[in-house]
Amino acid sequence: MEWLKHDLRDVEHGPSDEALSVLMEDAERLIKLYLERPEKLRPSAVAGELNELAKGVETAAKAAERLGNQGPLPIVALS
Repeated sequence: MEWLKHDLRDVEHGPSDEALSVLMEDAERLIKLYLERPEKLRPSAVAGELNELAKGVETAAKAAERLGNQGPLPIVALS
C-alpha cells in the first residue's frame, strides 16, 4: 500500500491526501476480502441459501411487474 501512496504522490496533478487515504483503505479491505477463504457450506445449507435467494428474486420480479405500469423511472431509481 505504501508504494501506491508514494507513486501517486509523485504525480503532478495527483489525488488529495484524503482521496489517497480512502483509496488505500478500500484497496486494503478489498485485498483482504479477496484473499479470505470462504466458509464451505453443507449441501443442505447451500440449498437453503438458494431457496432464500429464489424467494427474493420472485418477490422482486412481482414488484417490478407491478411497477411496470408506472414507467421505467421507479424501477431504475430503486435499482
